[in-house]
Amino acid sequence: MNETPVALVPVTKVPVPAPPVDAPAAVAAPTYSGEDFEKVIKRFAESIDSLLLSLPNIMSFMEVMAATRQAEFLSFLKASGAEQVVEGTKIHFTVSGSGATKALRMERRLKTDQTAYRLIHRSFLISLISQYDAYLGRLLRLAYLIRPEKLNASEKQFTFKELLQFSSLEEARERLIEREVDSVVRRSHEDQIAWLKENLSLNVAAFIPELPEFIEVAQRRHLFVHCDGVVSATYIKNCQSAGAKLDPSIALGQQLEVSKSYLETAFELVYAVGAKVGFALWLSLLKTDVNAAAACVNVLAFDLISNGRHSLAINLLEYALSGKQKPSNEQTTRFMILNLAQAYRWSGKIDRCAKLLADYDWSASSTLIELGVATLRDQYDEAFRLIRKLGHDDGFKKECYRDWPIFRELRKQPGFLTCYKEVYGENFEVTTVVSTTP
Repeated sequence: MNETPVALVPVTKVPVPAPPVDAPAAVAAPTYSGEDFEKVIKRFAESIDSLLLSLPNIMSFMEVMAATRQAEFLSFLKASGAEQVVEGTKIHFTVSGSGATKALRMERRLKTDQTAYRLIHRSFLISLISQYDAYLGRLLRLAYLIRPEKLNASEKQFTFKELLQFSSLEEARERLIEREVDSVVRRSHEDQIAWLKENLSLNVAAFIPELPEFIEVAQRRHLFVHCDGVVSATYIKNCQSAGAKLDPSIALGQQLEVSKSYLETAFELVYAVGAKVGFALWLSLLKTDVNAAAACVNVLAFDLISNGRHSLAINLLEYALSGKQKPSNEQTTRFMILNLAQAYRWSGKIDRCAKLLADYDWSASSTLIELGVATLRDQYDEAFRLIRKLGHDDGFKKECYRDWPIFRELRKQPGFLTCYKEVYGENFEVTTVVSTTP
């Protein structure tokens, strides 16, 4: 075998001057990925959950205080010898003497409580849409950071004076993104939807059936902010244009309010629309992140089920499992199906739970997934066998029997306590210890 000789040439080392001591180190431009989308989506979900979970506590407190003041007022009227006058369905009290001033003060406080109760519901609705708008802004900013070439179509301009104030091209880009995002979130929600389709090729109307009702919620929020809730022609026109089905009793000039049931429905609408927009934008920009996005959906659904928000968990999981971009990770898919099945069951849809489990082949599943299937099918003898088998798996934590909603019925079975003690050598405790940092 002939080999071509290689000449060895001596290398002359050229000294490179060291950078000045005070010279700043080069900073690498930050990179963005699907993890950033996950953080933004989870932050949005947490903000909506926080509002929803805090509402009952606030309203309960206000109701107790109002009832207490009402009882005190009636007690005072009785003690002061107030004269009672009945006019149809209304009852009036006449207080004379020194008690009149106190009676008027107590009556004004009761009216203030009623007004506050009404305004709290309004403020929660306003805050709900504000959270969505802020979330959409974060999503769009992330989209531009991941795909900066989409800024090429921007019509935003800088003056020469503004350009001189930027220390780098990176800073100028940040300012441009800020202007682009701000211009979008300031638009009406109908125009935002059109913008997403035109600029990011995201036709949200095609896969979000809740969109018309979402538009009505956003339009009602607009009424509260600008018109004290009084129905305008614009409100009716925009709702009808979006396809929202308005209550037949709503008329021009009528003052709308926010009931407890309306607000709970609005929370689910905004959560569902926001989550779906976030996941769709994520996968439209990072198409290889299907498994990561599916895992994120599963985490959100698990949290919703744990908090008793079964209909919302069903909505989110059905959306993810019926989409064109399905996860290739079989383990994630099976966990999603199990979560959907248990959400059906806990919401009273027993037949749909059974059918979903029957439509899927579980033969190649892990022991943990088999345990979940057996539990949802009420096959408790099989579940106890799997618990004993799973007890040797170092990757499974025994606390899951206490914390996971899928084991809700399993924990009630007499044989479970015996089986648990046999496997773990201790009694099953349902107490949850929560640690806090000062």
